[in-house]
Amino acid sequence: MKKTISFFVVICLAVSLFAPFAVSADPSEEMVELAADIADALMNSIASDGHPVVDISKYNLKFPDDVDFLRDTCEYIRYSYPDLFFVDFSSYSTGIQSMTSIKSLTFSYRFETWVLSSKRQEYEKLLGACLDDIAGWNPTTDLAKVLAVHRYLIQNFEYDLNLEVRDSYTMLKTRVGVCEGYTALFIALLDRLGVEASFVISEDMVHAWNLVKINGEWYHIDNTWDDPTYALGGGESSTGNVLDRISDKNFLKSDAAFLVSSPEKGKHYGAKAYYACTSTLYDGYFWDSTHSGVFSFGNNDFWFITQNGTFMHTGSEGYSELAYINDRWYTYQDGARTNKYYVHSSGTPANYSVLEYYADCFYYNDCDHVYKYSLADKESTVVFENDPAEGNIFGIRRNGNVLSIEIAKDMQNPGVIRTITLEEGALYCDFNKDGIVDSDDAIYMLRHVLFPGDFPVDYEPDLNGDGAFSSDDAIYLLRHVLFPNDFPLS
Repeated sequence: MKKTISFFVVICLAVSLFAPFAVSADPSEEMVELAADIADALMNSIASDGHPVVDISKYNLKFPDDVDFLRDTCEYIRYSYPDLFFVDFSSYSTGIQSMTSIKSLTFSYRFETWVLSSKRQEYEKLLGACLDDIAGWNPTTDLAKVLAVHRYLIQNFEYDLNLEVRDSYTMLKTRVGVCEGYTALFIALLDRLGVEASFVISEDMVHAWNLVKINGEWYHIDNTWDDPTYALGGGESSTGNVLDRISDKNFLKSDAAFLVSSPEKGKHYGAKAYYACTSTLYDGYFWDSTHSGVFSFGNNDFWFITQNGTFMHTGSEGYSELAYINDRWYTYQDGARTNKYYVHSSGTPANYSVLEYYADCFYYNDCDHVYKYSLADKESTVVFENDPAEGNIFGIRRNGNVLSIEIAKDMQNPGVIRTITLEEGALYCDFNKDGIVDSDDAIYMLRHVLFPGDFPVDYEPDLNGDGAFSSDDAIYLLRHVLFPNDFPLS
């Protein structure tokens, strides 16, 4: 059906999911300017009929000569401007004058017009919460920021096994997404941190990943493939544990190290990108062989755990060993621990320690303990001791001031999750000071309410938020121990 807008003829053009574009060549100035104009128009006005029209007449584009250019530009906007999650870029229509001059583009919204404002506000709130968590790692340089966002994504989001979630908003809401969602959210977070990022698409792989610019050089990063849950979607091997280890194998790679010319399992090929990654600075870097997660706050200081279980720091003065971690994670038979332990294919003991950071302290685990390493004191102390009858500690993960600990007898299956709460480097509500927050602390708290002289505490927390300290707060703490998600400690 022909629709007339003044003397325009509207022709609909479908945009394929992975439209081709320039390979390793900077986007043209015209494309960048056009994309910015379209994005600005879409961000700053809402069409009441749900079909925003953007005037592009000043670019003097012609039909059909510039159809491919427009398609590439819209694909560029779709990935480069993740804040436009509410616009459907899968198809659009062009307003054409005199059969050859393209004067406008008409898009559609993915949501009803009346909910767009609330969706965008919710998006900013969710994005802000992520940035608040990332700020807790105190990244100061571009490299530290990129490392922090990379870690945050693969630690707090999971691969969408239903292959549905592709945009940054829905990924923030559901905490799951496919490669396109990881790519978009990575760009959105780094944009707020002032770091330039782009995208790569491979039609052959039906896959997308990121490029990031550090000190004037571009590098490949595949957040999806470094996420341990990606294995469940057909990616590289991983254990079945919920708090699986963190990989940086696909982090800051050059074209030479990252790309192959023909299909190969576990490799990237068929890449179509706007920027060439020629720097080999980080190829073969130390983080290729660690699964503990790497922390950096800036100034080229890094903290990590080696495969043989050594907690390390590297900086301007070279490498230093901070602690040695027991490298035995034992197997179980008939529910009981044996004297056998997991090994790598090389025969060396396998290490399943994970590194976390909170309030000037690092946290790491061996098979039976969680340790706190104070940057101020430069000492490690035990903050959690596991019952070996329950299994090994196969991972830890921090969310806010709560540290989750996974205990399992089999590394191929999810285990039991225990939690401890952290407060400025110490355990919040650990009233009996045994290194763990549990029902004993709730009992101690109740005893303090009844007999404050005999059971002293350093502080009296108002856990239930009623403005007073009482036995109700002890009951709240017990509920937190039983149901930590329903009764959080703030």
